[in-house]
Amino acid sequence: MASDSTGDLIRLCASILDDGEVTPDEAYQLADWLNKHPKESEQWPGRELIQPLQEIWADGSVSKRELHRLARLLISVQREWAKRPQTEITTITGDPIPEFSDTRVNDVRLPSLSGKFRVPSQSESGIFYEVDLSGPSCTCPDWRTRRSRLPPGDLTRCCKHVLHVYATLPRQAGGDGWLRAFIENGWPASPGAKWHLLTVGSGKVLFCTASDKGWANVFAKEGREYLRFGYNVDERRWAYGSEPDGAGAIADAIIAGKTNGAVLAHAVGNNHRVRSMVLLGTFLVMMISLFVIGRRFKGVADSQKQSQRDSAPVFDDNTPKPTPVIFVSPPVRSSPSLSLSASSPPRISSPWSARTIRVVRAKADNRDVLIPKNARLRVIGRSTEDVMASYNGLIVTIPVSATDLK
Repeated sequence: MASDSTGDLIRLCASILDDGEVTPDEAYQLADWLNKHPKESEQWPGRELIQPLQEIWADGSVSKRELHRLARLLISVQREWAKRPQTEITTITGDPIPEFSDTRVNDVRLPSLSGKFRVPSQSESGIFYEVDLSGPSCTCPDWRTRRSRLPPGDLTRCCKHVLHVYATLPRQAGGDGWLRAFIENGWPASPGAKWHLLTVGSGKVLFCTASDKGWANVFAKEGREYLRFGYNVDERRWAYGSEPDGAGAIADAIIAGKTNGAVLAHAVGNNHRVRSMVLLGTFLVMMISLFVIGRRFKGVADSQKQSQRDSAPVFDDNTPKPTPVIFVSPPVRSSPSLSLSASSPPRISSPWSARTIRVVRAKADNRDVLIPKNARLRVIGRSTEDVMASYNGLIVTIPVSATDLK
């Protein structure tokens, strides 16, 4: 059973992926969490995240390519997480373990299999849930409260425990692979997601309706392997600029699904016109009252917000955030220097710090920066001659001789 902190890290990774795209703020949030839980950097999956996060922040800027690489890593963490409890999953009925096959699946449904399994909770010691693959169903709170009303065979009926069982079943070779990719993704879809199949060329593509944030998950082939992609219907773009084969047809289908959903909602609303008019009238009265009250406090609120903006640090595309402590590699006593590309996995330690012993000029974001004497620096890494450090939110490289580092 994983530690509580490991479970929290897994949930954080899942929440970062949930909206379809990893942002610089979310990468920073992940690094900040690891800073506050240093023991997690010494075990899976924390130790797998250290080096990619270091590389994202080492040059003081964040690129789409780096974020895409981090997203793929988080997806692989979810997949591994789904397979981790396999040694503890046991059959309840004693029947032979069913074989999972996607070779004859032509609609968006899970195959009905005969088998019941006892699955341990990964967050609570001594807690077990019962998974029945014929529905599928599970006795966990997530399934009972959010997924039990979905029709049998619906992909979204899969809670994480159902996915864990599917991921450990023996499998037949061949098949389209889209269902296997969905299962190996390792994290349950939002209960509101509706899934569709689209034939593109000679293969099939699995996609869901867009979330409230505009993102739709897509499982499509890239070469011989099915991968997960993200498409935003509001912004009309693919996550990180990474498109699957047949991207145009897939995007059109996702957009059409959203439009049809809106038309259906409108049609249903017309069947309750009288009730809607009454509710609308009540709503308008409430809104007018709230508007009058809100005007009284608007001036005070605006003043408070302006005060907060004046005192808070401002981050935009041209202003890098302070580098998280996690990206400090501890010195190695057997070696006089340490580079950021050290072969051994970096460990978290107390941050290096240094002071300048003289005024030094450096470059950051293609502009000159004058660092005064006795300025405090947060050291990211060093070589024999140079130090890479964070100063006032900027990443600079200055000579070791200009600092009090030995």
